[in-house]
Parts: sequence; structure tokens; C-alpha cells
Amino acid sequence: WLLFEIFRTNLLDDPNVQGIVLNGRDISERKEFEQQLRHQAFHDPVTDLANRALFTNRIDHTLSRQTREESGLGVIFVDLDDFKMINDSLGHAAGDEVLMQVGKRLLQCVRPMDTVARFGGDEFAVLLEDTRTPEAVAEIADRILGAFDAPIRVDDKDVYIRASIGIATIDAEEAMTSAADDLIRNADVAMYMAKREGKGQYRIFEQHM
Repeated sequence: WLLFEIFRTNLLDDPNVQGIVLNGRDISERKEFEQQLRHQAFHDPVTDLANRALFTNRIDHTLSRQTREESGLGVIFVDLDDFKMINDSLGHAAGDEVLMQVGKRLLQCVRPMDTVARFGGDEFAVLLEDTRTPEAVAEIADRILGAFDAPIRVDDKDVYIRASIGIATIDAEEAMTSAADDLIRNADVAMYMAKREGKGQYRIFEQHM
């Protein structure tokens, strides 16, 4: 497909023309470049997952259409344990490969309707829409932890990954008065509790945290 910009000029009253003149210009390259810029603005350059801006936007959109009859939603915050050791020992190129593989494994743990994002560094987040119970979100967290049991192959080396996970859930009624930043913060707080208590596990956010 080629995209054109068309300018119309009415020259019916011009005795030399007596018609409508159309000037067309191919703008396909410009439109493709604009699309690339839009994609870069909302996606992580290493994993091509959603970035924090797009993830927050998806939560806002989900919250805005919640009604009391909906099921609620959950956010899972994933922080890779001791990831700095991989960059320091194998180099940043190997670290980027690990991040890409982590992103793929996270996508395999969720439904197509859910959103997986990388916030930067070794932090990932998952938005689970239409979740019935906190236990259902915890099942996904268990699945994510299990996905890291198998090593990631990088430069003929097996790299083993562990992660600390925080979970924040809200029901449909709470969703009607909640903000995306609050949900992300709560999941982040729960993740730090999991990391503080031994890593390689998940914690569900509670108000006393």
C-alpha cells in the first residue's frame, strides 16, 4: 500500500484549465516513520514489550470501564533477583538476551488479553484483566516462578533466573475509585516484601505493608 496526500485546487474559472486540479504526494515513508516513533514511545527497545507509559495507560483504560458487574483486575510486579551479576559476569549483551527470554516466558504465562511490560532494568509487570479472585492471580505468579525453573541458554552457558514477585488485586467496586499508580505502587511494595523475606517467591499486598 502507498499513502498519498492529495491537494485539490478549483480552477474551473480559469479559462486555461477549466477543471479541478489534483496534486498528489507519496507520504508512505513519513507515515511509516511516524508509526515507528509511536511504537518506540510505548514499547521497551530491548524486549519490545509495553513500557511503563503504555502499561499505565492500559490500567487506566481497564479501570475506566469497570462496573460493579465486572470481575476486577490484578497487577503482578516481577523483579529479577541478582540480575546485576549476569551483566557483570557475562556482559550487557548477554544481559539483554536474558531480558528478551524472560519477556517471552512471561508472555507464555498469561492470556493474550493480558499485558506484559518491562519497566526498565530488571523490572517487569503484568496486568491481568477480568480476574475473579486474588488466588487466581497467585496462580499466575506460581506459573511465572515455575517458568524460571528451566535455565536460559546464553552464549553456550546456562543462566538460571530467580524472581521476587509482588501482587496487587482489586475487585470491581474498588476499581471504580482506584488509580493506576496506586495499583503499581502496591504491587511494588509487595515485591520488596518478597525480596526482603528470601527472594524467589511472591507476596500479595496487604494494607499493613
